[in-house]
Amino acid sequence: LFKIDPKPYEYTVAEKRAGLADAESSVAQLKASVDQATASAEKAKAERDLAQTNYDRQKELFGKNVVAQATLDTATRNRDAANDAYAAAVAAQDRAQQAYGATVDGEHSAIVRLRNELADAEYNLSETTVRAPSSGFVTEVSLRPGMFVGATAALPVMIFVNDTQQGRGQSPVLLS
Repeated sequence: LFKIDPKPYEYTVAEKRAGLADAESSVAQLKASVDQATASAEKAKAERDLAQTNYDRQKELFGKNVVAQATLDTATRNRDAANDAYAAAVAAQDRAQQAYGATVDGEHSAIVRLRNELADAEYNLSETTVRAPSSGFVTEVSLRPGMFVGATAALPVMIFVNDTQQGRGQSPVLLS
């Protein structure tokens, strides 16, 4: 029947697409940071376990007077350093996970929100073309190019008569 200027809606769709692409890139970087922090924490845990095993071995040998006190002291310092490194790696992993944020059905919440906004913008763009509800004809049009039309209870801007309404005494569709 008529078409509303689609340009502002096209700009909005393009803006939402760009925002979604930026968010997907940022989320991918955040996910990579989480993966890296997780790997670092696993490595620190393995080093901590090795240092604990070495300490236990040196303590047993020291109890049998096989190694000197200095060897046990070195194993103790290594174990304590490995525990501190592990705690720092776990804290870094937690920070990375918090920066990554929440997910909805396994997908980052920002991506879900932006996809929904894009879908809304695309729907609004599709609504710039007003189509007849069925086959028929227009008997009266008050619309002219350049006019602003709003939803009012005033006079209708168009009267559409459905083909199936002709001769049946049904009321025409009034578009206001």
